[in-house]
Amino acid sequence: MPKSKREKVVTLAKTAGRTVDRAAKAAFITSLRAHVDAHTNLYVFSVANSRNAQLKALRATWKADSRFFFGRNALASVALGRSAADEYADNLHLVSRRLVGDVGLLFTNRPDADVRAFFATYVKPDFARTGAAATSRVALDAGPLPQFVASQEPALRALGLPVSLVRGVVTLMGDFVVCEAGDTLAAPRAKLLEMLGIAMADFRVDLLCHLATKDGKFTDLKA
Repeated sequence: MPKSKREKVVTLAKTAGRTVDRAAKAAFITSLRAHVDAHTNLYVFSVANSRNAQLKALRATWKADSRFFFGRNALASVALGRSAADEYADNLHLVSRRLVGDVGLLFTNRPDADVRAFFATYVKPDFARTGAAATSRVALDAGPLPQFVASQEPALRALGLPVSLVRGVVTLMGDFVVCEAGDTLAAPRAKLLEMLGIAMADFRVDLLCHLATKDGKFTDLKA
């Protein structure tokens, strides 16, 4: 009987690392492999307009039967196996090949059809980042800005908004265009939109591939 792939030991001598010590790397590999054993489905996903708060909320929604890993892709590929010869379970090396760039892993026991249906419609409004394109024109009329408190006035001025305190109220001293539709948002304008509570981006998760961990069936979801 052939030896189980799960019995293989991986050396960490060639893995890159900055401040993470070898024991922490070994613990991460052990944890990742335990999730392979404990879950029926594994996905590689990418995220549009990733923010920690959105990822935290998503993790909370799925915590009962799933686990997200985001980051440490090089070490994750070591844990899963980079080739058919050293993979921890069948076809995990195909998953490792997708661990490039801003992607993560989702382990879950939810049925594949349910997972795909969930993320096909999962969209959350979010604030645009620096370099994003404005989706609409935003203009402010001169006058009081009651949504801001007096302590925010210096920060608003630092972002280029012509404001002053008038009787303790943040007041815009002239009409001001924050952005036009299609503008590439510089950092100050993106921050202004966030402070104004205007969302111009969507947080969404894009599933790239799927592995059924119990039978090794791999599906490229972008083929």
